[in-house]
Parts: sequence; structure tokens; C-alpha cells
Amino acid sequence: GSASIERCICAVGYEGDVGTECSACLAGSYKPANGSGSCSECAAGSYQDTVGQSACISCSRNSESLAGSTDASACLCSAGYGGTSCLACNAGTFKSDLGSSGCIACSAGTFQDTRASTSCKSCPPA
Repeated sequence: GSASIERCICAVGYEGDVGTECSACLAGSYKPANGSGSCSECAAGSYQDTVGQSACISCSRNSESLAGSTDASACLCSAGYGGTSCLACNAGTFKSDLGSSGCIACSAGTFQDTRASTSCKSCPPA
């Protein structure tokens, strides 16, 4: 302990200058070390839903989020992956955008022979 606030430092998950009152990092941000300084925004591909945290939580595999996200629901399936579990699109299907929608079947005159594709290929001329 100390007899003076000037010797106090902020704990992990809290921001402020030495000798001042510390504030908890807001959801969507973190601070990994003791001491003065500011909280950092969670990077893209992660989130933090609780205040006063030392790290952000990574989105599930095959999903991504914007920087500063505050909830797991901000993690959306990457292009080429769909559904609630962000599974790879099967051959013959694709998904071109971010989100939890399902994969779409290639239309007539197109095909896709690989998984996790973001588009279909045109069939060669007959």
C-alpha cells in the first residue's frame, strides 16, 4: 500500500495516468498490462463483451468482425463459409459475402469444383 495516490497505477483492464482515478476499459476494448495508458480497441476478428478486460476474444474459426466489436454476434461467417456454424461451402456452391446466410448453388452454365469458394466459374464453351 501507499500513503499517496501519486503512487497508484491502473491495473490491467483499466486506463488512466499514474496518480489519477482509473476507469475500466469499455466493452470492445482492453488493456493487457498494469500502469498508465489507454485501453486499445479490439482488433478486427475479435470482440470483448465485458468491461475492464485484459484481452479480446477471437471470433470462431471461419468468421470475422469489425475492430472494436462488443459481442460474439458481431462475428460473421467469412465469404466462402455459411450457416450458423460457418462451415465451408461445398463444391457446386459459393458465398461471396460476409454473414451467416447459407451457400448458394451455382447457376446453370457455371460450376465450382472446390470448397469454401466465393464465386462460380463459367463452363467452357461447348
